Amino acid sequence: PSLFGGAEDSLAGTAATFQARMKYIADTIPNGNGRLHLIPGLGHVPHMEAPQKTYPPLVAFLKEGVTPR
Repeated sequence: PSLFGGAEDSLAGTAATFQARMKYIADTIPNGNGRLHLIPGLGHVPHMEAPQKTYPPLVAFLKEGVTPR
C-alpha cells in the first residue's frame, strides 16, 4: 500500500495538514508496508499540473510496489 501525490495539496486545508495526514496514513499501514511519495511544488492534481514531473517518479514508485522486498 502506497500514497503518492503533490506535496502542496491544500484541498483539505493547508499543505502542512495534507502532508501530516498522508504521513499518518502511511505510518498506520500494517507491518511497516506503507510508503509515501510527495512531489515538491505540486498540488492536488500533480498529473495535470506537471505530467513531466509526475509520471517518471510515479512509474518508478509503482514498479517498486510490485518488486518483493
